[in-house]
Amino acid sequence: NQVIRVKEHDNFPVLKGSIFYGANASGKANLIKAIDTARRIVIRMNQKGDMLPDNRFKLNAECRKAPTKFEFEIKTENGNYAYGFTFSPENIKEEWLFLLKQKNETLVFERKNDTINLNNKIFKNKKEYNRLLFMFEDLLPNQLYLTTVNNRNIQNMRNTKSFIDVYNWFDKNLLIIFPDDTFGSWRLFAIDDAFREYMK
Repeated sequence: NQVIRVKEHDNFPVLKGSIFYGANASGKANLIKAIDTARRIVIRMNQKGDMLPDNRFKLNAECRKAPTKFEFEIKTENGNYAYGFTFSPENIKEEWLFLLKQKNETLVFERKNDTINLNNKIFKNKKEYNRLLFMFEDLLPNQLYLTTVNNRNIQNMRNTKSFIDVYNWFDKNLLIIFPDDTFGSWRLFAIDDAFREYMK
């Protein structure tokens, strides 16, 4: 009863909700903080010289030197995606975006240091393909390609929906509520009769 099954053949079933639990000081809050860190990196356009967050585990020599890695599997109205990136405090090392279907995954773009691979089957229009390549060439080492592309006028481009969907998921859909956050919707009780009745 807790699984939402969608009618489209290539779509994934999803849980209505999930829970994770553990002993005190076992890392639950750190998981939430990590998700928030990734979100802030995606929606914030870094300027030249800005350092990326360095929250690596300092008590282990290997972890102190290894890049940080985030990967999300995202469901939007227009598709399912795998988006991720690795970084050090100075620069983005890798970044990738795949369109997911039940039986396969399609590369949208993949970045490794100073090179990018755009899927030319998705970006068939040569002018738009070259425009996306130019955006990459203009990228600072501490900037995500996804963020940079979304800070340009790409709505008029035909095949950039995946860029927009994934960015909007981080910017508008991923809501992180910390334990010390305050409930800011008390005013709804005063002005929204339907909401008040529902909450009763």
